[in-house]
Amino acid sequence: MSAAGSVCIGLDLGTSALKALAMDADGCVLARARREYPTARAGADIAEQDPADWWRAATDALTELAAIDARKSRVVELRFFGGLTVEETAKTMGLNSATVRRDWTFAKAWLHHVISGGKSPA
Repeated sequence: MSAAGSVCIGLDLGTSALKALAMDADGCVLARARREYPTARAGADIAEQDPADWWRAATDALTELAAIDARKSRVVELRFFGGLTVEETAKTMGLNSATVRRDWTFAKAWLHHVISGGKSPA
């Protein structure tokens, strides 16, 4: 994480929820999120989870965002999954850097709200 503007995402698959933490290159926490998933009890000493629930917990919010605002979703894909800087994302999408920064800020806040259990305003 040496590039300016880099974000590191950590995921913790716990016994009842996926917890996510986003930090910048200086170690400052940018966002925290939690999405619960079911645990099946097959007996007194047996608990099972479906890994598909873990994946769904991590992808549901981004899919929902794409349905609401495809441009903001694309900014998240390029910045988070692609590792592009604001400037690289702007060039790739044919936007100015200020628009990418606004979309990135909005999308991070929106995703945090939804992953934390809030309802989408859309």
